[in-house]
Amino acid sequence: MPGGINIPRRAKQLHQKLLEQPDKADVNDWLCAYAMAVNEEDADGCMVVTAPTNGAAGVIPAVLFYFTTHMGGTEAQVREFLLTASAVALLST
Repeated sequence: MPGGINIPRRAKQLHQKLLEQPDKADVNDWLCAYAMAVNEEDADGCMVVTAPTNGAAGVIPAVLFYFTTHMGGTEAQVREFLLTASAVALLST
């Protein structure tokens, strides 16, 4: 990634390990890999939609990606999730 400390990307290797041994992975393993990928893309200056901070370290995009990819979440359910998350955010301000 850019910058002077030469931090390597880790999400791709973690994702590959999860694909090779899915029986040893749990929900948190997948969510960590997805959230890490969001953060790495953001840190590398790639296009990432932030609203405003990717839901505290990429958690919201990771949860939505897991939900749609692994659990068959629908567009209507994603919309309801985002509306609910927005309402909670408004309550906490």
